[in-house]
Amino acid sequence: MKTIGCPLCGGEAARTVVRTDFNLTGSARTCYQVVECRRCRFRYLNPRPDPEELAAFYTPRYPAHALPRPGADGPAAEQVSFRRRLAQVTRHRLALLERFMSLRRTPLRVLDVGCGNGAFLLGLLEQGNVEAWGLDIAAPVLAEVAQRDGRLRLVAGDLHRAALPERYFEVITLWHSLEHDGDPVGVLRRARQLLRPGGLLLAEVPDSAGVIARLCGRYWLGWDLPRHLVHFSAGSLRRAAVQAGLRRIQVLHQYTLNPLCLSPLLASLQLWRRRRKGRMKRVAYHRWDGLGDALLALVNGLERFLGGNGLLLVARATQEERSRCTI
Repeated sequence: MKTIGCPLCGGEAARTVVRTDFNLTGSARTCYQVVECRRCRFRYLNPRPDPEELAAFYTPRYPAHALPRPGADGPAAEQVSFRRRLAQVTRHRLALLERFMSLRRTPLRVLDVGCGNGAFLLGLLEQGNVEAWGLDIAAPVLAEVAQRDGRLRLVAGDLHRAALPERYFEVITLWHSLEHDGDPVGVLRRARQLLRPGGLLLAEVPDSAGVIARLCGRYWLGWDLPRHLVHFSAGSLRRAAVQAGLRRIQVLHQYTLNPLCLSPLLASLQLWRRRRKGRMKRVAYHRWDGLGDALLALVNGLERFLGGNGLLLVARATQEERSRCTI
C-alpha cells in the first residue's frame, strides 16, 4: 500500500470520505479508504494497493469481463438475462454516441478504452463502415472477443503505454474505465493525442457526489474498492478534462449501466443484505426480471430525478492552429 497525494492538484492534505471492504463482486480482505483533497475536493483511493494486489480483483467474476455464452456456469435464465441486458446497455451507448457524432459518416475510427467483453464494439460494427478498436488490460478476455468478429482491432494493455496510432481516431470512448486509472488527467491527455483534431471523447464515470451515493453510503456499488482508484464529481471531472487540454467540455448526468444492474439503489441494497448475511455471492439479477418493466421504469425514473448514478464527459480534441509562413 502506497500513500499518495491528490492526482488532480498534488495536494497532501485530505479528509476521509468512506472506509469499506465492500465492492461490486463481494468484499475485500481489508478495508480501503477514499479521501477527499482539502485543496480541490477531488476524491481518490489512499493509500493505494500495488499493481499485483489490484490485478487479483480483475477476475472472470468481474462484470465488465464477463462473456455471455451459452452453457456457461450458472442458470440458463441468468445467461439469457445477462445477454439481454448487455445488449440494452450497448443500444443506450450507441444512441448516446449518435447524439454527438453521426455513425453514418465513413470511415469512422473508434477506440473503446477498457472494452472488456467487447459488447459495445460489436454493436458498433453493426452500424456500418466503422473501424472498431478496443483496448483492455485483460488479454485472455480479448483473445476470446477476437474470435467473435475478425474485424475487431484489439490491443492488450493500458492507454499510457499501448502502441496506438496518434491523431488517428474520430471517437474515443471510456465507458466506466477512467475511474480505474490513478492518473485520470494523463489518460485524458493521452486520449487527446490519439484523437484527430476536433475528435470526440466520451467518458462515463460513477457520480460519487450524487444523491444515490450519499443514500447508499459505504455500500454504494460505485465505490467498488479497490478497483476504482479515483472518484468524480461533476466539478472534478470537468477540471480533469481542462487540465488534459480538451475543449468544448460538457458534463452531463448520464448512466448507461442501469439496464445491467437494473437499478444502482436496488443493487447496492442487495449487496448490502448479502454482506450482512455473510454470503457474498454474485447478485442474481435475472431474478429481478420478474419485477416487470413498469416497476423498474419507476425506480429508474426516481433515480434520474435524484440526479442519476453517473456522469458523462463530452469533449473535443484541440483544433490545431494552422502555421503561417512569414517572409
